[in-house]
Amino acid sequence: NLMLYRLHKVSSVLVYLPYVVRVERATRGLDSSFTLPPTLLSILNDDSFFKKVENATSLLSPICHSISLVEGDVISLSTAFACFLYFRALIREFTLLDEAKKQVLDHALILQWMLIYYPVHFLAFSCDYFYQPLSERIISAFGSSFIDLGDKSFTVKCHDGLRQLSYFGSSYDDLLKDYMNLSIASNSLLFQLREWQPYLVWGQLLSTYSHLAPALVRVFKSPASTAGVERNHKTAK
Repeated sequence: NLMLYRLHKVSSVLVYLPYVVRVERATRGLDSSFTLPPTLLSILNDDSFFKKVENATSLLSPICHSISLVEGDVISLSTAFACFLYFRALIREFTLLDEAKKQVLDHALILQWMLIYYPVHFLAFSCDYFYQPLSERIISAFGSSFIDLGDKSFTVKCHDGLRQLSYFGSSYDDLLKDYMNLSIASNSLLFQLREWQPYLVWGQLLSTYSHLAPALVRVFKSPASTAGVERNHKTAK
């Protein structure tokens, strides 16, 4: 993407080259026998080439930014989910792709997600109020099934995430009760604190959601990226 971005930045200079070689040869002190390579010349004479470069960077830049975010040390499970959801919306709204290409990319995205996700990713996203506006906008634009990212529904996967957490403490029924209470509560404190790290937010709610909150503190403290682990191995050799 950086290569394409730099190419786009110098496009005006490159497009001017054939004119320089043809008209300003003597002024610029060019060898009279010098010619541009035919392949390069055909590209520079293609009016659509640099537009394609610009279009490619407009799709790849936000994806590369999100990949950098996902590979960071402090990313949460909810942010990993949000990045994939953002990718999917970006592909769906990208007007320069036809429907067939969008379907291919969407299918590849879902397959990649299916390789790495756990149900607790869905639960984390559901309980991270920083992403509430994103979730609402995407559902409004594409429908509720858009956030399923796979076979089962988002709600079913959240419940599966609660079952996963039940292996580490509170029972599934207690976790589900807290989760259902959360879904119908006003959650004003959650909205006030949503700029915080999510495990700190849920640390403030231990008394309100005595079963769910401790489990979510554990969830949001869990690293979603292996980048740190990989660096530790390289450092320790």
